[in-house]
Amino acid sequence: MFHRLRVTLSRFMAGRYGTDSLNKFLLICYIVLVLVGMIVSKAVGGLAYFICYVLELALFFIILFRMLSRNIYKRQQENIKYWELKQKFTRFWNLRREMFRTRKTNVWRKCPNCKAVIKLPRKKGRHICTCPKCRKDFPVKV
Repeated sequence: MFHRLRVTLSRFMAGRYGTDSLNKFLLICYIVLVLVGMIVSKAVGGLAYFICYVLELALFFIILFRMLSRNIYKRQQENIKYWELKQKFTRFWNLRREMFRTRKTNVWRKCPNCKAVIKLPRKKGRHICTCPKCRKDFPVKV
């Protein structure tokens, strides 16, 4: 019985997009929204609960649409955009964490030409720094 169901399901999903990292992220957002909706329904109710419910339905149908879509190229492009946005966010917070961890031994400065963030040793005085990205020299006061 389960074998027949599995074969039928695999035939149905053939040629469809399935799931990817964007769908997993949307599913997590959906679960969080359901939990928030449960809390809002107990605490506030009314319009706030209705808004949560509509957002839950919209998110659920977006996930289902992406999963069952046959336009694989378009879904892949959406996933690539999601990864690029996620990488920007991750790089930003990793840099902030690194800046905090090395705050006693290093200073961080921006290159005035290319705006690259440069890690410099904490040595008092005026120095000339060369940007590793654009190779321009600029003065730095530490």
